[in-house]
Amino acid sequence: MVDIIIDSLTDCITKRDTGIQYDTLFEKVTRTITKAEAKNDISHGWKFDWYSISVDERNFDIYELYLKENQRLQGRIALRICKGYVEVGWAENHPKNIGSSGEFEGVGGNLFAIACLISKKAGCGGYVAFESKTDKKVMANYSNPEYIGAKRIGDSNRFYIDEENAERLIKKYRLEE
Repeated sequence: MVDIIIDSLTDCITKRDTGIQYDTLFEKVTRTITKAEAKNDISHGWKFDWYSISVDERNFDIYELYLKENQRLQGRIALRICKGYVEVGWAENHPKNIGSSGEFEGVGGNLFAIACLISKKAGCGGYVAFESKTDKKVMANYSNPEYIGAKRIGDSNRFYIDEENAERLIKKYRLEE
């Protein structure tokens, strides 16, 4: 289940204490994240075992988001292309960015914008689906039109981002096709 708070939509990502915006880049992880690397990540505050995700039999691709200027990792997202949409399995902010005192804001929105771009490039129109943690505040955060504007499917904890919101996110984060 996806459990990342969208703290704000920013042009790129913004350093909280200065308001300075930083350009980002992302890349697909082409290596298997090792057990040792995942263990180290968890000991430094990451929630997910990215080794297990990288070898998951459902074949999720992992993308990492970096600051363009120094290649510093800011977050990860695991997704896979399905028939007509992209499924997000996991999304995680770097531990240093979590909460109102975190270093950067806008990472969560940027990660979902990446998923929207991958969907668009795969011929899925930008459609993205994901299953949210069942916390009502988290679910309200995803459906907030000021953030990613995801739509809830019935009374479930399943959400999707449509073409209109996908295009808005792609443009907002200035992702190139």
